[in-house]
Amino acid sequence: MKFSDINPFVRYAANVSIDSSIPECGVYDCRIWYLKSGKITVFINNSSVTLEKNSVFFCNAGSIYSISIEQKTKLVAINFDLTQSASTVINPFTPVKLKNFNKSKVLSPEKIENSILESFAVLNDAGALYHIIEKIVCEFSNHKIFYREKSSSLLKELLVEMHRENIFKTTNSTDAVNTVLKFIENNYQSHLTNYSLAKLVGYHEYYLSKMFSRHTGLSLHKYIINYRLNKAKELLTCTPYSIDVISEKVGFSGDAAFSSSFKKSFGITPTEYRQLYKNMI
Repeated sequence: MKFSDINPFVRYAANVSIDSSIPECGVYDCRIWYLKSGKITVFINNSSVTLEKNSVFFCNAGSIYSISIEQKTKLVAINFDLTQSASTVINPFTPVKLKNFNKSKVLSPEKIENSILESFAVLNDAGALYHIIEKIVCEFSNHKIFYREKSSSLLKELLVEMHRENIFKTTNSTDAVNTVLKFIENNYQSHLTNYSLAKLVGYHEYYLSKMFSRHTGLSLHKYIINYRLNKAKELLTCTPYSIDVISEKVGFSGDAAFSSSFKKSFGITPTEYRQLYKNMI
């Protein structure tokens, strides 16, 4: 299915609250959530994504997810199909517990070629999209004449804007990865997390991780570990610092973690590496 073929059918649009975590469940139609406040973590497709205020989340029909609530959350929920093929089914669907979920009942599980709408997607700092989302909720709650048609046109506009935003970020992904690489080079001694590095370049950590792996062949975590270990090798061979001091200087939480990572990567301990180097000169 091409992006131009989208003709969405809105089945539900409203403001909702999440007060407790949601166990693994499946959905029969598509979902968009816009977080107005709070914080949740969604586990989907062997990944986890953290959503905060102004985040937009999309998942396709047939998705299976669970939600861990970190803060009481208020969000806008929109349930819909990407086509009008099941428009006779007008009542909304609630998530179904995994043991009762029947994938054969999924409505129009279309996948959009070369789009963020293939499975699931997250956009951070998406406050600029809220005015469209608010209009969809208003149309759906007021039930004015042709409200479904109006909701559908607004939702397509929203999907187009989400797709545009994703393309823009992908186009600029090389610059973002280079910024992160430079930051790691200058701050490898500090406490670095996927979250803090994603904030640095204005991405969701899930997308930064995907981009980083695509550009470098390594996960963010693995790249940082490797960078620190290579810096440690320099200190082991060029300075008299003790192992625990070197561990601290390259950003490890302790010499035990440092020694374990060093041996896992190079097959010998830091002490053995230092001794080996001394025996070679």
